Amino acid sequence: MRNSRAGSGLKSCSQHGSGVLTAQDNLLVKSDQKAVRIAPPSDEPVLMDHWQTLRRHLFWAYDRPIKVTGHDWDYIPWPASAWLIREGEVTLLFPEGEEVYRAGTWVFPRLAPGMQRFAPGSHLLSLRFKLEWPHGEHIFGRQKTLAIPEDEIPQLTEISSELAQFTARHFPNRTDKQAYLHGTLGEYFKLQPLFTQWISTYYEILSAHEPPTHTYHYLSEKVRRGIQFLDDRSLAIPFHENELAAEAGLSVSHLHRIFVKEIGETPAAYWNKRKLAAAQSRLAGGSQSIKSIAYELGFSTPENFSHWFRAHAAQSPKQYRDFHALTPKI
Repeated sequence: MRNSRAGSGLKSCSQHGSGVLTAQDNLLVKSDQKAVRIAPPSDEPVLMDHWQTLRRHLFWAYDRPIKVTGHDWDYIPWPASAWLIREGEVTLLFPEGEEVYRAGTWVFPRLAPGMQRFAPGSHLLSLRFKLEWPHGEHIFGRQKTLAIPEDEIPQLTEISSELAQFTARHFPNRTDKQAYLHGTLGEYFKLQPLFTQWISTYYEILSAHEPPTHTYHYLSEKVRRGIQFLDDRSLAIPFHENELAAEAGLSVSHLHRIFVKEIGETPAAYWNKRKLAAAQSRLAGGSQSIKSIAYELGFSTPENFSHWFRAHAAQSPKQYRDFHALTPKI
């Protein structure tokens, strides 16, 4: 059980009361003043608001033939993928070797960059989605590709087909050049119950094959609230680490130290990673102008945005967009 002390912002804290102790209770991260247990195992009952820290989002769901050009294409592991090969054959190429999957198979590709190849006549039920903890790790480790015969998990085919039909009906203008879903707030609310059902089915199936490896770690309360502060902040508002340090009642150097120790990066690096993911999503998934994206992400000029993007992505925004315009959205 958790008792919350009144207050707001980073300066409020959470404590866990007494109860039956397990081996997991020893896995605590020390904050400056006390140990705060943040992340129980995924199968342990806790206050439901704990799980609201999960980031979940559907980028697309479609059911159609794949245009085959005779080329191998980069397989981009983010967002996560789930494919049902209805017809044809898919080959994933990684440094360790080739992986070939044929019709009648659900494929959950590993979270690693590689190449992809589709046989002529291939038809996929394809979903791209995000299901990760605030520090950016997928809820499943996905170190290896998981392949499951379709007839073993018909419930996933059923809900995935329904989700693909829903997106085709409500988002008919989605094309390979505008890969990600665009819609109104009302359409967003209509989508959520169906996507929640899909996520629940996906979680149940993958849990049977690969127990979740990441349950938000065991973070000190100040780091957890710092992450929440950064996640809640609009990307259009410039971020300075001294703001977060002041909220936490720490020096910037101390803030750096506890963030690096617990999540492996500074608050500024975490913020830039979040902003870069948003920039890449907008560049790859639509026709929004680069200038508009720059201002939407809080840059004073498109030139500043281009310089920043090149420093973090090793290519210009235009190069990134042009490349993804040529890559099939699978």
